[in-house]
Amino acid sequence: MNGPGRGVLLLWALLAEVGPAWTAPKDPWNYEVVRGGMADIPPGSHVEGSLRAGGTQPDYVVDLDSPEFQPLLRFARGQRDSRASYWEKIRLLLDYIRGQVLVGRDYHEPRYVELVARYRGLEQDVPLSRYIGVSAGVCREYALITHLALKAAGIPNRHVYALIHHAKNGSYLLEDHGFTVVRHDGEEWVVDAYFDSFNGYRLSDLRGPDGIGPNSPYAPIARQVPDFRRIVQINDYPTVWIPSARPRAAGTLSRPGL
Repeated sequence: MNGPGRGVLLLWALLAEVGPAWTAPKDPWNYEVVRGGMADIPPGSHVEGSLRAGGTQPDYVVDLDSPEFQPLLRFARGQRDSRASYWEKIRLLLDYIRGQVLVGRDYHEPRYVELVARYRGLEQDVPLSRYIGVSAGVCREYALITHLALKAAGIPNRHVYALIHHAKNGSYLLEDHGFTVVRHDGEEWVVDAYFDSFNGYRLSDLRGPDGIGPNSPYAPIARQVPDFRRIVQINDYPTVWIPSARPRAAGTLSRPGL
């Protein structure tokens, strides 16, 4: 099909792929699409929030050049050049994120609620730096910022979003959770600034049918807790729009990810 009808079909297909215009890059043909898994997220990426699934979080924009990110990046780069051990560098980074970057860590934190509500009202993606600006975030923001900080410290890692099963206040919960994974001495380890029960344990043990047990190995950053916890699955979301190495003009529009 040629002419206006073909253009309408292309536009419909694009919107079906990426959703409403404000929930994805304005020029999606210049991005590669990754859906979930264990992702490396570079600056300039857009990351799906929770709105499509009935949550409150708009999509994110990774604006690493913003002023709000610079103190964290300076601290992280200082760890890269330090003589501290591998795990000590990670511990210092996690302490800095918890104590200096995202102090408010509750979904009901007023600054957090106000921020996400404002960008929902504007129908815009939220620059990740805005969470640093209000010093508030939950696991999604913690995981993204930890991922970027570890990379700035020279520590390769992947951002992960998974369905987890864990004990809390006498109940057992199934919920989605964001964290990062590093590889050290041939093993993959979870690094989690938000949820201590996952932090410092092997990914393979967390993914086992019984989860973490009393004899599970742990890294020096781990806090030993008796609570049941395991990873049920690594999700195929969020969608991540990663800037393409070779941007295309709008006239060469094609469905992203194909």
